[in-house]
Amino acid sequence: TLDLAMPLGRVTGRVVGPDGEPTANARVTLSMQSGHVFGTMMGGQYNETRTDTDGRYEVLFVRPGEYAVAAGGSFLGGMLGDENGLGRMVKSVEVGKDAWETVDFQLQTPGHIHGVVRDADGKTVPEASIFLRDEEGRLIELISFQATNATGSFEYDGLAPGEYTITARTSTQSSPTDLVVRVRSGETTETTVTVETGTILLVSLGDKTGADIRSRVSVLDERGFEVTGMLSLTELMGRISGGMDGTVQRVGPLPPGTYQVRAFAEDGRNVSKRARLKGQAEKKLRLRLR
Repeated sequence: TLDLAMPLGRVTGRVVGPDGEPTANARVTLSMQSGHVFGTMMGGQYNETRTDTDGRYEVLFVRPGEYAVAAGGSFLGGMLGDENGLGRMVKSVEVGKDAWETVDFQLQTPGHIHGVVRDADGKTVPEASIFLRDEEGRLIELISFQATNATGSFEYDGLAPGEYTITARTSTQSSPTDLVVRVRSGETTETTVTVETGTILLVSLGDKTGADIRSRVSVLDERGFEVTGMLSLTELMGRISGGMDGTVQRVGPLPPGTYQVRAFAEDGRNVSKRARLKGQAEKKLRLRLR
């Protein structure tokens, strides 16, 4: 006999447009907001759903924790021709054990970003993945479906009006997290992003005997932004085909700076440490529970 105890938390809500009318078939995403669970594809809890004809959605079997709920935008960045005319928004919610939370959205007419990514020498950078955060530091997408083309330029559609922080990444480079742009409904914002050599941070957790422990890892930058879980489409495909390491959490590449690294064991114990990155290719950080 195998007994499974399913989490009974749920998040429900309604999505409407600028005129207050329900938005049918709108994309809704729920993802963990604080850290990434070792050995998981999307951090420990990730759900994609759609609204019904009355604009309502429901996400069931949600574990206790802090989550980001996003509505609007297009599925897979519009690569499958699935366009949604309303700007993507993100909200935060904390779900308690077996709790039922409601998160509603009123989506707005979207704006658009056109940008170019360059390196420190001014050369354009192809195949750089683009990540956006809203004014609260929440990622618009965990997985980047937008990347620069052969000339180093990119387009980002379907954004709610507001201020966004842009991060560009390649396999070895990353931009600082201080470039802020303003998006306005129905307009295109032009910007240039500069990348520099970044560091891959490899985090592992052990007990006092040195044995590896499965855990959730959170890495915060100097602005308090969570930087774990950010994946390019190429990285996601690599995880699907090559599997995942259940004992080491790979984060980055990250720009130079000081980061707060924290690991949470399944029994609730946790440990934290600061990591100073100086542009080296890789840094290993071993945390140990006492």
